[in-house]
This record gives sequence, C-alpha cells and structure tokens, in this order.
Amino acid sequence: MRPFFLLVVIGSTLFFNRAFAQEVDWKSDLEYLVKELKARHPDPFTVISEKDFDAKVSELSGRIDSLENKEATFELMELVATIGDGHTSVSSPRRDFFRFFPINVKWFEDGIFVRAIDRQHKNLVGAKLVAIGDVPAQEVVARFAKFMSHDNLWDVRKRIDKQFQNVEYLERAGLLDDEDTVTFHFETDSGKVSIEMQAVEIANARQVRFINAWAAGLMKEGVFLDLLTKDERGMPFWNEWIPEHKLVYFKYNQCRNPKEFAALVNGTAGFVAENDVEKFVLDLRDNSGGSSLVFKPMLEWILGNKQLNQKGKLFVITGRSTFSSGIFAACDMKKTNAIFVGEPTGSKPNHFGEVKTFKLPGSGLVVEHSTKAFKLVEGDPKTFQPDILIRYTADKSLSAHDQALQAIFDYHGKD
Repeated sequence: MRPFFLLVVIGSTLFFNRAFAQEVDWKSDLEYLVKELKARHPDPFTVISEKDFDAKVSELSGRIDSLENKEATFELMELVATIGDGHTSVSSPRRDFFRFFPINVKWFEDGIFVRAIDRQHKNLVGAKLVAIGDVPAQEVVARFAKFMSHDNLWDVRKRIDKQFQNVEYLERAGLLDDEDTVTFHFETDSGKVSIEMQAVEIANARQVRFINAWAAGLMKEGVFLDLLTKDERGMPFWNEWIPEHKLVYFKYNQCRNPKEFAALVNGTAGFVAENDVEKFVLDLRDNSGGSSLVFKPMLEWILGNKQLNQKGKLFVITGRSTFSSGIFAACDMKKTNAIFVGEPTGSKPNHFGEVKTFKLPGSGLVVEHSTKAFKLVEGDPKTFQPDILIRYTADKSLSAHDQALQAIFDYHGKD
C-alpha cells in the first residue's frame, strides 16, 4: 500500500509593500470597492446593517492613505469580512515574496494539533498547540475571523486549517515575535515544549522536508488508512466496496466533470443491484463546491431505489469543508431517508454564491463576490447540522481512525 503523505496547503495571499509596483491611492480603491460591492452583491447587508457598514467605511476612509500597503490590504479584507459571506472576499494575485512557517495544524474538538512540521521538529507531530507567543491558542479563531471572510465558525476553522502558516495572517493577528519569527508553545506526552520558528520564502518551499502523521508512525494500518490513501490521489469523486461491512463508500469531493460523475453513479448503481449491500455512504465532508447540477444523477438514483433509500442503510457525511455546491448536495439528500453524520458544515444552507470578480484599480487587489442568493431550507440556520454529531479528536484522527465512518459501521438502527 502506498504511504499517505499529507500535502501542506499554503495560502495564496500576500501583503508585502514591495509587491506593489507603484504608489496606491487606497482611498480611491476603498470608494470603488464599496460602490461595486453595493451594486454587484445581491444583498450585502444581511449580517451587518448598511448604516454600520458605512460608518466603518467612513472611519477607514479618514486614515487609509496613511497606512502601509500591507495594512491597507488587511483593512479592506476586514471590511469585506463584516458582510458575513464566505464567497465574498479580497485577495491578491501576487506571490513573489510570499512567506510561510513550515507547520500545518488542524482544529479538533480537543484543541489545535500539529499535523505536519519541518523535519527538525518531527517530534512535535501530534503535539497540542497551546499558545503563540503570549496569546492562548483559543484566541486564534477570533483574531483570524476578523479578516477571513466566512459563513460561520466552522468555515473559519476550515480556513485556519488551510492557511494557519501564512506569515502575514499571523502578523496581522499579533502573534509574531518579529517579521520573520514566531514562538509556538506545545503540550506533548513528555511535557511542555516551546520553539522559535523562522519564516520560509515561497521560492524555497521545496527545500523544506515535512514530517506528517504517517511519517511519524502515528497512523495505523486498516480500512481507514486505505481510504485515506486513496483520497490522497486528489480525484474529484471515487468509490470503494468495504466487504467486511457490506458497505459501499462514495467520496464526492468536487462538483465537476458531470459525464464522469454520472458514469460513476451508474457503475455504482449496477454494483449495488448485483450485490448484498447493507449500507451506502455518501461522503461530502471535503466537498467545497463547483456546479450543483452535477449531483442530479446521484439524487435521482437514490430516490428511485426503495431498497437503498431507507433509514439505517443510507448515510451522508458532512463537515467543515462542505461548502457552496457541497451544501446543495447535502440539502438535496434531505429529500431522502439518509442519516447525516459528521460535523456541521462550513457553509450556511441559505447562502450567497455564483462568484464573479473585479479588480481594484489602484492596488490590483481581486475582489470575489457573490451574485446570487440561495434559499435551500426554511429559517436562517448558520450551518447544516448532522443527525449524529462527531467530535473529532486528535488522537483518533492522526492515527487515521475515521470516527464518522466508525459511527456508521456501528450503527444498528438506534438514533
């Protein structure tokens, strides 16, 4: 079996003063941003009132020209984040001088833990991050949430999982010792450990050797590691037969390639018809979106299959990375008799989407914005709640033990 190697995800936004080729008229960019957002976004004032938003604009307008480029960029990010739309944000296409810290973390129920780190600190894989400088780790979410556009808290956690190591983000959150150094404080089985870590230029990223849970010997052989390894190939969707549980597992990661998706659904339907299948699992936990129309063949097949469409036989896994068209698929599955297992979703069921972009004329910053409002459920829930809530813990996750799938293995008709 091929070993599983965690890919460390590096954020794409940078804010160095030298990244801007010329002096920027930030006040004009601010005015353009506000005018265009109000004209293009279907309803930017569902979370913040227009009065409060305009007050923030007025306050920022009075000082933005005195800010350095990096600070001005973050101010615009924070302004747009107040809209409360995970599809609407400010970012930069420039990567020339981007820096990162060689560490990757994930927010579990029991705290923030190291998933991967540079080779010289390999003993810290699986360690709990308790503080950054003198700031407790629990405060990180609130500080990052100020400039990370998001739908809800689970969306922030997802974004922190992916972009925690961004030097500029940590600096904006007030967590750096200086512009190139950060101090992390950990709890390990051997006690407390503190390290100073130096920033790495993106150009030197390939020189960094990362050690992850597999390389550190934490992952255990078995069906969960087999599935994790297969998912590492990056396929938008795939399936697997787990004979010991008479279970068909269908991983749906991206809403794209409709012909290939329909073909896989047809093949899966044929297999289910010819075999003694007791459970079917649709895993949406990593589905970040695409075209919601892609899912139609799956929904039609399940709705038309009375043998499969039964409570206790049909399951859907959701999570913090279930977003955009991924939440469409989850809401569509509410039309079936599926039992939902996992975490709440990072996307609100009723949300904005169908993203378009425009550039700010002075800085060239890219503004992504929603163009359409979607109402998929009654009321205004902040997230999609599963029937069986899974509280992922670091020890099980880093040993490749899938708590959501285990709950489905163990399900025998009791809520």
